[in-house]
Amino acid sequence: MAGESAFPPPPEGYKAWGEYCAANHKTDPFCAENVPTSYHYDISFAANLTFTILFGISLLGFIATYLLTRRGLVFSAAFSMGVLLEILGYGGRIMSWDNPWGESGFFMQIICLTIGPAFLAAGIYLCLRRIVSAFGAENSRIKPQTYTRFVSEGTFFSPGPR
Repeated sequence: MAGESAFPPPPEGYKAWGEYCAANHKTDPFCAENVPTSYHYDISFAANLTFTILFGISLLGFIATYLLTRRGLVFSAAFSMGVLLEILGYGGRIMSWDNPWGESGFFMQIICLTIGPAFLAAGIYLCLRRIVSAFGAENSRIKPQTYTRFVSEGTFFSPGPR
């Protein structure tokens, strides 16, 4: 019949089934079988743990490289921030693996995995000037010194996703 919900109303004291399942997912099998999550698929613990470990190793590598060479502070800072956000994002996905109806892990992963790559891209753009200088400034239409400024200003003043 039109207008009827596929689910019965949530138990008393809860506004929605997602809220109920976030609190009772370990004791009520109804949630796992019937109530969709924000992800709409099963989260892989192994894959997310693997990415967390790989990004952790990368973070240690970027920090160690900077401490040993004392060069590229801004590059190291940008990549370290990006990798740290990736670690937090995959940590949020691991949190969601345990409770896919909980909001904390979902929001943690959605925010961190969206912002993290921007820092990684910024680190790459900071290298562009040195790459152009290494291959010869005469091969570029733009002076190597202006790459960082153009990219930084373009990124900062861009309207963002629509």
